[in-house]
Amino acid sequence: MQPTKEFVLSPRVLTSVYNAAANVFWSVLAFAPVSVFCYRFMGRPWLSAFVVVSLLPLMVPSSTLRFLELSSTVRTYRKLGVHWVNHFVQHGTLINNLLRQKYPEYGRMRYRTGTASLMQSTYIQERFHWTVLLFFLLASLYGITHGQLRWALLITIINVVFNLYPIWLQQYIRVRLNRFRPN
Repeated sequence: MQPTKEFVLSPRVLTSVYNAAANVFWSVLAFAPVSVFCYRFMGRPWLSAFVVVSLLPLMVPSSTLRFLELSSTVRTYRKLGVHWVNHFVQHGTLINNLLRQKYPEYGRMRYRTGTASLMQSTYIQERFHWTVLLFFLLASLYGITHGQLRWALLITIINVVFNLYPIWLQQYIRVRLNRFRPN
């Protein structure tokens, strides 16, 4: 009788699982209360209109996103604590460290294509967070105008944590990457 082999996930699968777990955690934390608010208090025509309007940032070109950047220096983002956000997000410090314990070479960029790919993904993620930020902002304003001030405050807090800081994080990552780009 042969000994059974230990079940081991491939590095690619394990990476996806770890990063998906972070993504699901933050998404549930943010979307659950907003979904409850929208279901219980928001009229369906308003909800539909807000969804449509919120999709507009997906069409914003990268040049506009660069114009909207908070700062061109790392120092500004660090003063706001943006670097701490990077510890707790997908592809962030915590997950990368967990993956490097198992796979020491994980996450090391060796080629310019890796940097260019990361730069492009920051724009994609920033567009996503602008889209959700706009929807949450509209939901907050709806809450204020309909006397749901506690809900509006909760959604605003969620919006800052789930969208504003991640937008700044994408900008911070680009600023850091640009420091190492040849001119």
